[in-house]
Amino acid sequence: MNTENAFENITANASVPAPISTPLSAACNVHANSAHVGGACIPSSHACSVRANNARSHGARVLAVIIAAILLVFACFATGCSSGSEEKTKSEYIFVCPITENVYWQDCIRGINDADQAFDVNTTVIGPETADNFIEELPGYMQQAIDEKPDGILVYAGIPEVADLIDVAMEQDIPVMTVDADAPNTSRISYIGTDLYEMGFTCGETMVELTGGQGKIAYIDTSSNMENEQYVYSAFKDAIHDYSMPIVAEAEGGNSAEKATEAAKHILLQYPDLAGIFATGGENITGIGIACEELDRTDVVAIGLEDSDMNLALLRANSINVLFAQNPYQMGYQAVKLLKSYTDDEGSVKETVSTGVVKITPDNVDSYRNQ
Repeated sequence: MNTENAFENITANASVPAPISTPLSAACNVHANSAHVGGACIPSSHACSVRANNARSHGARVLAVIIAAILLVFACFATGCSSGSEEKTKSEYIFVCPITENVYWQDCIRGINDADQAFDVNTTVIGPETADNFIEELPGYMQQAIDEKPDGILVYAGIPEVADLIDVAMEQDIPVMTVDADAPNTSRISYIGTDLYEMGFTCGETMVELTGGQGKIAYIDTSSNMENEQYVYSAFKDAIHDYSMPIVAEAEGGNSAEKATEAAKHILLQYPDLAGIFATGGENITGIGIACEELDRTDVVAIGLEDSDMNLALLRANSINVLFAQNPYQMGYQAVKLLKSYTDDEGSVKETVSTGVVKITPDNVDSYRNQ
């Protein structure tokens, strides 16, 4: 019997069709390659043709989706697209700066900006704008930097409360490098800046040379809490220790020219036979120079740090005898360079990078930048 013709005749003449509610599986009850519907023998291939066609159609759709997905993946690799958010392309660093509007630190920031361009990174600078309350405010900025979880932190660590937070950052896998003021007793990665002991000792030797190793000496700093300045001062005292040069006065200038001027005037009036005065903090030596000029005490040897325009003018007027200039631009530039090398895992990095110091006198004040 031709089953295909039988199927056509039965479906054309059947008076009792299979109930609509009959499941397809029941209608396709296969036995010896045939199915029984209303007493007729129906080939299973025809009875299940709808299911087969649907299966083939579904498979084709799945295959099309898979092919489309594969093409999309290749397109993403080719164009650099990402899902959900823009792909991060630059390392993000934060520099915790003590006084962002200070001339010295502006030079450091300029070095950072140039290094950002050279090494394709982004460094955000945060910190107090002025010296008014920066000692109290700076630890809060360090905590802010930690909370933002950058790829790395550069920080001035001359304040104990700031140094204490370095280990907190390192414990959170945020690499920290110190700039200008070190915290060697912490877990910081590297220090970039001046060899402070060498600079302080050189300042002391210069004081010995210019005073003949005789006479009373005074000292003005920013604050007794500034560890880096105290370290420089310690080296200065080591250099003059073996000479008849007692330190008769110490004062805080707050790294403010106005405050330092008043402090210096008080010392100069109290000790009319003062032989020399030394200062750490760029604005402090500015105040000393102004005080010596206003009191006509250019006989006093004044030695300090930082080559601001005002300090250079006082040097030319012989109100300051010697300035030792650090290199804040190189501090900023080399700090970003070193941090980039570390976060890119390019191997071990130096623990200390010295950026040097320049001795400036009235003789080379107009040429030292070219040395």
